[in-house]
Parts: sequence; structure tokens; C-alpha cells
Amino acid sequence: SSALEVYLQDNIITSDFGEFVTGVRVQQDSGFGVHSNAKLNWMKSVFDYKNITSKFRLSYGQGFRAPDLKQRFYNFDHSNLGYVIKGNSELLPEESNNINASLSLSHFGNLLELSAYYNDYKNKIETVFTGEENRISQNQYQNIGRATTKGYDISLTIQPSESLYWQQGLAYLEADNLDNHERIEEQPRWSYKTQLNYAVNHQWVLSLYGNLERDSYKGKYDSDNDDVADTERVTTQDLIQTWDVKASFKLNPQIKFSAGIDNLLNETKDSGINANVEVDDRPIEARLFTLGLNLTF
Repeated sequence: SSALEVYLQDNIITSDFGEFVTGVRVQQDSGFGVHSNAKLNWMKSVFDYKNITSKFRLSYGQGFRAPDLKQRFYNFDHSNLGYVIKGNSELLPEESNNINASLSLSHFGNLLELSAYYNDYKNKIETVFTGEENRISQNQYQNIGRATTKGYDISLTIQPSESLYWQQGLAYLEADNLDNHERIEEQPRWSYKTQLNYAVNHQWVLSLYGNLERDSYKGKYDSDNDDVADTERVTTQDLIQTWDVKASFKLNPQIKFSAGIDNLLNETKDSGINANVEVDDRPIEARLFTLGLNLTF
């Protein structure tokens, strides 16, 4: 399998109407032929007031993504962890039309951004649950004929001092399979991510990372053996959260030590559940302690 891409882009800057970026990409794939995609981006300053600057962005783009070798031919047998993912040689390329609008407000090192988006997919590639064998969850890469995703994002970055940096983002997502009029599986309705860095001094830096997800759709299963998936699978825990802590010490410009704890709360997947009926989205990895040494020459 091989692919060749050619990409052209042009920037147009005007004094009254903002900045325009146009582009086109042409891709020749040995397995899926020739495809072209276009994009158009527009950005304009809205107002400046007492060191607060704002920018409005509007973009439209077409997407094309051929399935990779992993999705087409590989079988990932993680039976020891309770699941298997099978490749699908019949996968078709994923195509999309995407619209995004955002407004950003910045004040020195602080940034607030509001954005909304809408994506229309054809042959969207997703990992789909296909049943359970010997208490092992069976999954396969499959195309969804038509699907849409739309949502809103709010992100906030605060730097009240040189020693403190806090970034966080809240996202709302609706992901719908237009073929069966169901939500797309394993897509959380709400998600929140945060990163907090505190520099004790020019050598010590402490960091906290958080990732929370809520209200993820699990699909349906055949509860009465009539070959019709008619009952929704449930979740063992609706709020999935992962917290990591890190610390780094810079001895000099060439030597830096680090330590951390991944999955601080030790939230782990329950491997003993019936995957046909119930799903546990918590991470497979248990709490992990790490030590590191970085050398720069």
C-alpha cells in the first residue's frame, strides 16, 4: 500500500476583512484511487479593549482518510485484558465535511475560547462491539454509512503569575449514526480535561492532570435471543475519571529528574463482568509509579 499527496495553500491578508487561508489537497492512494479535499479559513479581529484582544474564526473543510493497515488487517488479541479488536479488509475510506466557528478572548497570558462545530461523515470508521466469546469482548473496525458529530467546547487558560499555569476544557458532544438513528458507541456526551502546573522555583515544577468523561453510549445487545439488538447495555460507572500527578527537578540545563503517579485514584476496569450486558470504560492500567532521567547534550 502506498500514497502520494500534493498540497497547495494560499494566505490572503486584508486590512478590512481579515485573513483568508485557502487550500486544496490531492491524494493518490494505491488502494482507493485519487481524492481531493478543499478548505477555507477566515479569521478577523473583533475588538480590542483594555489589553483584551479577540479573534473570530470560521472554517470549512473536506476530509478524506483511508483506513490504515492496522484497521484493515491486524487482529489485536488482548484476551488477558478482556477484549479483542479485529481488522476489517472490507473497510472503505472515511470522508467528511466539517464546519467550525470559534471566538477567542486573550488578556496577556490568559485565554478564553468558545467554539462550535458540525461534522458530516460518510463511511466513518469506528470500533464496534460484536459480541462476547468465553467472556472476552469481541470488537471490529467497521464503517458507519452516514454519521454526524456536533458539539461545543469551552477552554480557559489562566496564568495569574509566572509560577502558576492552569488550563482546562469542557466539551459537549452529540455523535449520531444516521443509518440506525442511534448514538455512536463509546462517545461521551460530556468530557473535561485539566492541567495545573505550579513552579515552586526555577528548578521544581509540580503538575496535576485530569480527564473526566460522562454519559457514554454503550450500544445494544440481543437480550431475548431473537437476533435483534433491542436492549441497551449499561455501564458500571457513569463518571470515568483519571488523575495523574508529576514532579520534575531541573538540576541544570542538561539534567532533569522526574517522578509521577499515573491513575492516582487506581480506577481500573472490572474484567469479570458480562460484556454483552455491561461495559466498564475505566482504564485497564492500575496505579503506576514512574521515575525518569532526561539528559540533554
